[in-house]
Amino acid sequence: MRLKGKDIALYRSVSGGDGYKLIALSLSCDVAVSCDMQEFSSFLSGRAKRFRAGRYSWTMNSESIVASDVADDKELLAALKKGTRLRVAMSLGLPDGSTHAVSGWVLVAGWSEGAPLSGMATYKVTFQGDGEIENL
Repeated sequence: MRLKGKDIALYRSVSGGDGYKLIALSLSCDVAVSCDMQEFSSFLSGRAKRFRAGRYSWTMNSESIVASDVADDKELLAALKKGTRLRVAMSLGLPDGSTHAVSGWVLVAGWSEGAPLSGMATYKVTFQGDGEIENL
């Protein structure tokens, strides 16, 4: 399955909870969820280790073209500098016409900007999940 920029969209909630504002049509966007594993082996376990699932954390990364008609990526840099908590959603349009979306509260953990695409400015942003990640 090949995805195009119009198929992956990143949104930020509007203050007051009145929906989401489009941040970027992404070149790429990924969500990663990991879980801490706690060992609870004992001599009864033999040589095999036993584990319990602990707490999970998640991150979201996006690489986007800077487009003044979509959003100002500088607000993400401002959120990083101020430590502002944002609610974001990532939506993926699938070839069969359906969509898959996840959302949650995040802190901006990293931001960079450059011009690798024939002089077109792009930016990369990394969000650290702050609480639950939800399916929409």
